[in-house]
Amino acid sequence: MKHNDVVFQSLMIISIISCIWFTWRIRSLKHICVFTGFAAMLAITAYLITSFGTLPINAQLRTWTQTSPPKNWVKILKLWDFYHTCRTVAAIASFIMMLIATFFKKQLYKKQFNRNN
Repeated sequence: MKHNDVVFQSLMIISIISCIWFTWRIRSLKHICVFTGFAAMLAITAYLITSFGTLPINAQLRTWTQTSPPKNWVKILKLWDFYHTCRTVAAIASFIMMLIATFFKKQLYKKQFNRNN
């Protein structure tokens, strides 16, 4: 479980860097750049929710014993579930924004290629 935190955070940082890199590469295509910019912001949001929301709760959960969880364990789990849902929605939305940007970029290049031929 300790290794999952490192791997997961590394993958999230890679996703943020790739969104920012793609945004930089297509900065001249303003309407497509908007999608990649939103994708980067959503990836950063997912990372922040993970770092300041779910990971602290996960650390707290590791200290619990099976026989005597804290009295407010349901409230803590509901809070974790809320953060997890927000993080998942942000990550999926980021991915969808990148797919849309890639699709529009490909369509734009097809139009330019057809005009030249």
